Amino acid sequence: MKKSLFFAIALMSAAILSSCGGDTLTPEGDTTQLWPAGKNNSERMGYINKSGDFKIDPKFDDCSLFSCGYALAENDGDIMFIDKSGKKVKSVDKADLYDDYFYYNLIRFKDGDYKGMWNTKFEVAIPADYKYLGEATKDGLIACSEDNKEYKYIDTKGKTAITGDFYRIYPFVDGMAVVVEKNDDNYRYGVIDKKGKYIIEPQKNGLQSIGEGLLGMQKTNGKLVMIDKAMNEIGSAYDGSHGVFSCGLIGVYKSEKGYGFINKKGDEIVPCKYANVWNYTDNVTWVKKESDSNWEAIDTKGESLFKIKDDEMPKTGFHNGLALVSRSEWDKESYKFIYSYRYVDKTGETVYKWTPGEDEDEKAPKSWEELDRENIMRTEVGAIVREIEEMNALMVR
Repeated sequence: MKKSLFFAIALMSAAILSSCGGDTLTPEGDTTQLWPAGKNNSERMGYINKSGDFKIDPKFDDCSLFSCGYALAENDGDIMFIDKSGKKVKSVDKADLYDDYFYYNLIRFKDGDYKGMWNTKFEVAIPADYKYLGEATKDGLIACSEDNKEYKYIDTKGKTAITGDFYRIYPFVDGMAVVVEKNDDNYRYGVIDKKGKYIIEPQKNGLQSIGEGLLGMQKTNGKLVMIDKAMNEIGSAYDGSHGVFSCGLIGVYKSEKGYGFINKKGDEIVPCKYANVWNYTDNVTWVKKESDSNWEAIDTKGESLFKIKDDEMPKTGFHNGLALVSRSEWDKESYKFIYSYRYVDKTGETVYKWTPGEDEDEKAPKSWEELDRENIMRTEVGAIVREIEEMNALMVR
């Protein structure tokens, strides 16, 4: 089976990607300015402000970052959405949860093998009729399938918007989406607009929407190149790429050299010299020059801001000026790793730090090292990347 461009996309590290539009965490913006944090020597969690002061007391067993005014939290088995004051808004059944975060005021839930969407009033906006249901996006069109055989796009009210003879479909980015037609074992990739009209007629080269009104294309020689809607090539060809544009840059890969970042003109702004990179968030990204190097924060010009210690790992990208890093240390007495965490600003200074511990009541069912927090940055670009990955998984079945 022929592989498409998407199989060549290397999504680096465990990082979940984020856009830079106004430094927002979600498309609606994170106006709460609160970050999940743990109480020292405890498993309890709450929320701190940018100064490192608790604004919501550490009273939860687990909690997520805010999106569209709500955060998901758990306390003694009660899974709930809370508001910015920490007050419970709605309890939910764990079996119904599919996502932790809202996108454009919608969040996916599940009913057995099927998915639907709630709005921010926790009313059913889209019934759970779909085996595959993508995220809500800025374009207001959602990829879906009732049976994983026939695919279409619906609007945010669940009304059918675009249909076609599609074998697979991908999320809308900047008003266009890649769709796939299949004839025997041959895939043909096209690009449609929001009315379902072809911008690029189906053809054999693999395509991916990457933002900034551009596309990634896999050439017959396996190289990846950036193109515009007229299929004009922009800049150089690369051996790999990852993600979509974020903060005006997208990651690219050169064999024997490493990863770097280019702008929408194809200019290599950050040289391809890194062994590992995250995508940009809040105009900063994490990079490693060698596999055993310290992680380093750099700006959108490629200038170094600071390095973290050799026993530390970045856990999140930057959001509104803060990022989370962790450190692990082997404890001979308990025969396990002891994890500690700290939020840092863009100079590398510590804003808040803590080391979780066991509570006396032992109610906390999860620990930070087990959760890994999904790197917290569950954002719009991250949603697009996950949707692409999910569709890719269906492509190989």
